[in-house]
Amino acid sequence: MTQRKVTIGGRNIELISALGQGTYGSVYLIDMGGVKKAIKIITNPGKDGIKSLPEIDIMSRIVHPNIVRAEGIVVGIDRAGPAASVTPPKIPGLPDLPPIFPPSPPKETVTLGIIMPLAQTDLQRHMRLTTFTISQRLKILYDITKALDYLHENGVLHMDLKPMNVLIFGEGDNMFGKLTDFGISLLVGKSDFKYYPVELVTITHRAPEIIQGDRMYSRSGDIWALGTIFLEVLSGGKSLFNDFSKSHVKAAVNKFLKPNSIDYTLNSNLSQLPPDIKKDAIELIKRMLSFDPKLRPNTNEILASPLFKSIPKTISNGLRMYRRPYPPRKCDIIYYYGYDFMARLAMKLAITTETFFLASDIYQRALAYANLLTGDFARDWPNVALMSVTSLYMAIKMIEPYNPDPVALTKLASNAFDFTDIIRVEASLVQMFDGVIYPRNLFTDSEGENRLIYAFDNLLRNCHLYHRIDLDIWVKDGITKLEMPYNKYIPFADFIRKTEYYNLVKSQDQNKYVPDFYKKDLEITKSK
Repeated sequence: MTQRKVTIGGRNIELISALGQGTYGSVYLIDMGGVKKAIKIITNPGKDGIKSLPEIDIMSRIVHPNIVRAEGIVVGIDRAGPAASVTPPKIPGLPDLPPIFPPSPPKETVTLGIIMPLAQTDLQRHMRLTTFTISQRLKILYDITKALDYLHENGVLHMDLKPMNVLIFGEGDNMFGKLTDFGISLLVGKSDFKYYPVELVTITHRAPEIIQGDRMYSRSGDIWALGTIFLEVLSGGKSLFNDFSKSHVKAAVNKFLKPNSIDYTLNSNLSQLPPDIKKDAIELIKRMLSFDPKLRPNTNEILASPLFKSIPKTISNGLRMYRRPYPPRKCDIIYYYGYDFMARLAMKLAITTETFFLASDIYQRALAYANLLTGDFARDWPNVALMSVTSLYMAIKMIEPYNPDPVALTKLASNAFDFTDIIRVEASLVQMFDGVIYPRNLFTDSEGENRLIYAFDNLLRNCHLYHRIDLDIWVKDGITKLEMPYNKYIPFADFIRKTEYYNLVKSQDQNKYVPDFYKKDLEITKSK
């Protein structure tokens, strides 16, 4: 491509050349003050808002030497038609849920730019080079296994592992690999599985159970994909597939990788390896490519394989990036009405408990970063209510990207806001949070049912105390409670019925319980 300039979110960016294609976007070479970088540009209709929230979050929050990190996030919203009118909420006295009206059709295009370090090449191009030594190949495989281990430890399924998504930096003995492209990654937390209603993973690296129609994704699906990369890289780039149609891939997997044929396949494709490395590689890859997901090794077992006995074991623990904000300058009662507005909206939606806790965290961080108050209720309420709706919208997209409730949510809120307002606030929050959407919070760090209920009834709404909570102390205190094991990944509708808040919503007017909450929390804050 010829060199050209683009503008994203008011920032002029010079695209020098195209580097490749990701799951949802294109990657370009750019120059930033004389330093060459890469930028992934994702453009989608305004109706989707920012489509790649999980990818932004993973690349901004999780720092690991073998995971590509976002060095900057830029978001732009371009209007493609006349401005839509915005109807302010007409709620006498105190806020209440608006009636349902169809939202105005969005007329915007959202463009996201993720700025990244520039790699020398990718594994897809490099693995067929004869100069790519066996020790270098093993080092790259070890690097990406460490990266996957850290992702799995932090509740992330990559879901698109393939050589093209492994970037190579450095040369010779200084060469190292990094995982990239989290466009279809799933956040599972401490759960073993996550349902997603469509096929994920590039067809040539898709596990047999997924090819057969299973839509419960797990860490074992990533292990299969990693096993196919091991086979490709250690064979010098040999492929089992002549074409990439689903029927052909399915037939080839059954022909070459089933228990009665995999030994022959591995011995044949890895014949050029030294005998000791070949033996260890066959033993490991055979387990990784087991047709039974339960028999596949986890990442710790892979890293402990004798295949990697010659690889220096450096300490490379990652970090979870999260800059906890200070509490808002003023915790006004209007913020409590905003939280109540969000909670009652959530009760009308089929979301999970995890989604609501994340929405509450986004809302509390938004209040801390944004100065929303003028002291005039009529002027402040639309901004606070819009922040609560946007927080819920973003949480649904992060935790339940297949959930149709973002549409239902905008319908519920449409008497107060045009959808354009929501996606503009979303863009602002993504940049305000430096891309970190899902940090540690009271959901991730709570296990027992009573612990979660206490957090919901006493802390989620409390903008006086929320950002003062030390999560490390919270976790230690929770361990002493000795609660029975509890599946916290349940529908919000089931969870909230067990709370004090739910009883108050059903029995009292908000003009009674919201001021009571505010007064109670203010007294608790003063006592600390």
